[in-house]
Amino acid sequence: MQSKWLQEISHTNPALINRTTAKKLGIDDGDWIEVTSFRPNDSAVPGGDGSRLGTLRTRVRLTEGVHPMVIAIAHNAGRSVGGAYATNGTDTTHNPGYADIADADLDRLWWKGAISVPQNDLLPIYPDPVAGGQAYHDTVVQIRKA
Repeated sequence: MQSKWLQEISHTNPALINRTTAKKLGIDDGDWIEVTSFRPNDSAVPGGDGSRLGTLRTRVRLTEGVHPMVIAIAHNAGRSVGGAYATNGTDTTHNPGYADIADADLDRLWWKGAISVPQNDLLPIYPDPVAGGQAYHDTVVQIRKA
């Protein structure tokens, strides 16, 4: 998320897990977890061999609003590169293609260092067979308390 106004409003994306599921896994609200994703086991998909794809660490928020077989991590938050606003102040390098600008707000990132994970690193390229768009709803993951 590059918009500094939106990033200030919504700058974290913890994993949301159903309370019943969390209890079975010994996970409490606020615990750190490790989320590991896997490529689809589908020969029609690039790299569709079922192998491990990516891993991230984040905090958990327990809720009844998520199905017991689902983990939800907000999309479009959590970037490791892309400028100070997109990364909660961690990426201070120059972005190619963008001019250097004097921005007084960069000194006011009160949310600097807030937990925000790049969940896109967990998503395989797996287009929907009917519509052709990226399918974000069916990534298989394994979670464990970190």
